[in-house]
Amino acid sequence: MAFGGASCRSPLTGNQVEEYARTCRRPTALSGGFELCRVLDKDVRDAVTATPVRVPALVMTAQGQLDALRTAVGPRMTSSVRAVDVPRAGHWRVEENPRFGTAEPLAFLGG
Repeated sequence: MAFGGASCRSPLTGNQVEEYARTCRRPTALSGGFELCRVLDKDVRDAVTATPVRVPALVMTAQGQLDALRTAVGPRMTSSVRAVDVPRAGHWRVEENPRFGTAEPLAFLGG
């Protein structure tokens, strides 16, 4: 459960972890992520008051998170939104289940 899903091992190779660490050493590498966290409360307030966007959208959640997602954003989801749990995956959805993580978007896009 260390990675949020059913897996107990990292979905990343040692080389991928090293590359991530190397790029995060740059002084401003993490500023975008920090800014995202800083405005999350405002983002939630804006989402609650916004009119739902009626364009096709695919939402892929970590295994077991779909019900929580629907509870939180259900009123913003229209009939054009497809929401799915990614089996055997946590935070690193595509990396933890690459077959599903690529097949589902391709099917959604009609490819």
